[in-house]
Amino acid sequence: MEGMSNQGLGVAPGRFAYGLPPGTGKTQSVIAWIAAAWELRLGLSVAVSAAQIEALCAIKRDLLAAGIPASEIGLRHSYGNRVMEPDTGDDDRPIMLVSHARIRSGRNAVLSSHHRGRVRDLLIWDETLMTANAESLSWQEVKSAAERLKAELRAGSALALALEAAIDGLSRELDAQEHAPPSPSILIGASDLEAAQEQAKALGDWGEPMRRAAVKTVRALTRMIERPVSVARTGSGASGDGVIRYTIAVDPGLSNIVVLDASHPIRILAKNGGVEDRTTPEMRECKSYEKVSVCEISMPAGKTSLSNEVELNNVASRVADVIRQVSPSDHVLLVTFKGEGDRLPGRLKARLMNHEGIDTAAKIEGVPRLEVLTWGQETSLNTLRHCKHVILIGVLRRNSLDLAASAAAAANDLSFRLTLDDRKELETSEMAHCVLQAMNRGSCRVMSEAGKADPMQLTIIGQVAGVKEALSDVLPGVQWIRPIPAHRPRAGSRTTEAAKAIQTLLRSVPVEQTALSIRRVKAAAGPSLARDSWRVALSHGLLLAGLPIGENPSRWEKDGQVLRRAA
Repeated sequence: MEGMSNQGLGVAPGRFAYGLPPGTGKTQSVIAWIAAAWELRLGLSVAVSAAQIEALCAIKRDLLAAGIPASEIGLRHSYGNRVMEPDTGDDDRPIMLVSHARIRSGRNAVLSSHHRGRVRDLLIWDETLMTANAESLSWQEVKSAAERLKAELRAGSALALALEAAIDGLSRELDAQEHAPPSPSILIGASDLEAAQEQAKALGDWGEPMRRAAVKTVRALTRMIERPVSVARTGSGASGDGVIRYTIAVDPGLSNIVVLDASHPIRILAKNGGVEDRTTPEMRECKSYEKVSVCEISMPAGKTSLSNEVELNNVASRVADVIRQVSPSDHVLLVTFKGEGDRLPGRLKARLMNHEGIDTAAKIEGVPRLEVLTWGQETSLNTLRHCKHVILIGVLRRNSLDLAASAAAAANDLSFRLTLDDRKELETSEMAHCVLQAMNRGSCRVMSEAGKADPMQLTIIGQVAGVKEALSDVLPGVQWIRPIPAHRPRAGSRTTEAAKAIQTLLRSVPVEQTALSIRRVKAAAGPSLARDSWRVALSHGLLLAGLPIGENPSRWEKDGQVLRRAA
């Protein structure tokens, strides 16, 4: 609050980030600060920017509840009656609430940057401040799109000539990079680019998916080559080579910005635009995640994998495994990709219902037991805090070319290139950011007990090597537990019953007892099992005993012929 006041009053202006954990009252402190400034009649002009319009509407309602008149608060959006708070149009008000997208697109930029002709005293930015818009198109996509649409284009038309010029220029630069460093930038000399863009728009969005994708690529390319571009080779094969460009999206003149971003300490791309990290150790450690457990199940679960029916069935089985361990009175949040035509969530729920016997339509006191979000909705949404179990079905992984463009944008240098190690670190950083934001849509966002996140179980299904280490600084106290065995026992089998018996035994052992013989565990498991079945039963029983579900969770580890209580 002191830092925000010093910035707002002009005592210590700058672009400063505060990486407070999610759920620690960042938004409420903004509301309290604005309300206090208004009550003191300081005459400050402030803009607040968030990713979601619903979040801005909630802020407006809270400001009104704090006593600030509606005439003092502006809200810009184009959602009409789809949201509760109306758009206030071009009326210049002391407090302006504007989405990230509106600021970054330049629409009504003056309203967010100026008030009555002078620069606003403070811009408060919720989540990561990305000061530039990065764009990329793979060389493979460009060639494929041009070839697919070739028969539709009139020879000698502005669009056909623009595509020829673009492919020729990009091809020559890629060849040159075999023997020399990349050119800082290249300018594609299309003779009539405006006409080419109009012809690209006229192609229409009809036909099969591959044609629609080709049209989208051609439109993007004709827009990108309006300005100098660069050609990047990322070392990831043909799909990793391509054209990149960026444009500055946040006015450099906005030099006094408070950035409230839980991901700032771990997100490499957040360290751009002259933003200085003001996160203190006390801020990072003000919230303990000791009541939160994380289980990582490594298996293919990316967008491409989940488009395959067999892989989707495999993933759905693992999701069902997790849900079966959850109390029927607990809510579950699934986070996954939209998929082609936004159909993946529906396909996933159909498999859970029809093949795994999970009631996806169940409700608890009128509220759906199973909630679903897609990647892109994992920030600025606080309405799912009742979910004690969060399952990430695949984690958003940005491709190499996209990362190359973003890195160049962050460096404000079109010729900037990542090393292979830097790219891997950046990729992991972005995945860790997604995991941190998504898990905090659930109950761990809340701190019912001072300084401690509420209990929650997070399950990550996917291949996310390095994410655990990347999150270590921002999830103090969190427990990482062993995954559900890949060869799980079949429901109702003797192996399943043995696993449940092991769970019951381990949870009944007095806290002061730290060791238990395998002989006793086998006796509790019941009739003798084949060696492989016994290993599965023991592994599954250890998992069930340690899950933070039900009474007396108890974590044990096998040590030869003894089980020892885990620390």
